[in-house]
Amino acid sequence: MSTAHRNHTRVIGLLAILALLVAVLAMTVSAAEADKEVRVEMTIGQTAYTVNGTEKTMDSAPYVNSDDRTMVPLRFLGEAEVSWDAAADTAVIVYENQTIKFKLFENTMQVDDQIITIDTQSTIQNGRTMVPLRAAAEAIGSTVFYNKGVVTFVHAET
Repeated sequence: MSTAHRNHTRVIGLLAILALLVAVLAMTVSAAEADKEVRVEMTIGQTAYTVNGTEKTMDSAPYVNSDDRTMVPLRFLGEAEVSWDAAADTAVIVYENQTIKFKLFENTMQVDDQIITIDTQSTIQNGRTMVPLRAAAEAIGSTVFYNKGVVTFVHAET
């Protein structure tokens, strides 16, 4: 075997090892990023839910409305600052640097200065302001999944 051929084989071997190290590093980074996710799971009709596996309780159970949308109590969005503007009949959610407003009984929400038409209304049920989960979750960058009565949404922490 010639010296050039041996050097070529060594270079290919080193490149293969380098590629393997890069792949391991990428998997490590992906695992670290997965640890930064907030994963919430809830079941329609039940007040118990989990956040990254830790069980918690809502004061009102989520339900599916006549528009086939999952509605959750405003206070459920606990990591956000939530308030009620009584003069405007508007639920206000402040999350990080974003403000989301749901005017009661209207098919719109306001994200910062942008008015967005949504496919269902916020409402009152059992004395609680209920907002559409998907609209609120997606407005803050979460991904929502639904499977046989179980709703999961995932949000990457910043």
